[in-house]
Amino acid sequence: MSFNAKGTMKDLLTSLLKAKKTVYVILNSGKEYVGIILKVEQNLVVFQTQGKKNFYDAVIRIEDITSIEVKVRAE
Repeated sequence: MSFNAKGTMKDLLTSLLKAKKTVYVILNSGKEYVGIILKVEQNLVVFQTQGKKNFYDAVIRIEDITSIEVKVRAE
C-alpha cells in the first residue's frame, strides 16, 4: 500500500476501504478516530471505530477530514 498524492481524499478513502487496514482519521476539529473504513459515499465515509468506543460506528463528512494515517511498512 502506498499513498497517491495526485488523487482526492475520496480516492484515498476508497483505496483504504479495499485494503481493509486500520487507519487514523484526523478531523479539522482535531478529533481523531481509529478504525476501519466500512463504506465511502459521495460526501461521507462510514467508519467502524476501535479503541475506547470499539462498538461504535461513525459517519464522517469527507470535507471535515484533515489527514489520514495508516501503517504501510513493517517494523
